[in-house]
Amino acid sequence: MRRSRVVLTLLILSTVIAGLASRSTVAAHLPAWLARNAGDTLWAANLYFVFAFIRPSAAPVRLLFATITASFAVEFGQLYQAEWIEALRATRLGALVLGFDFIWIDLVRYTVGALLALLIDRCLFRKTRGE
Repeated sequence: MRRSRVVLTLLILSTVIAGLASRSTVAAHLPAWLARNAGDTLWAANLYFVFAFIRPSAAPVRLLFATITASFAVEFGQLYQAEWIEALRATRLGALVLGFDFIWIDLVRYTVGALLALLIDRCLFRKTRGE
């Protein structure tokens, strides 16, 4: 399977925009369950698309595994509270990438986001016959 980096770039950008919107005043206009879950779900989906951009020929299952592993590592890393990493988390980018507190439901959100990205990947980049 070979993915288009142009399409992946569009997926990454649109996922970032949607994720940032879900954490802004837009969230007030969304159903409560969606506003609560969208940010972390989109974060993991975006991570999948970034990994696919880096390795366009990677198997979807490998990208899924890498996404879940990395996102779980970030979540469990939130249990580490050293001063230097807390200073990093205090920045806007640090907060968006690393988060603040370990919340077990985020593991479910990350898994759902990775699975949704895999589904999008499979729909957009199907193998054609004869390849």
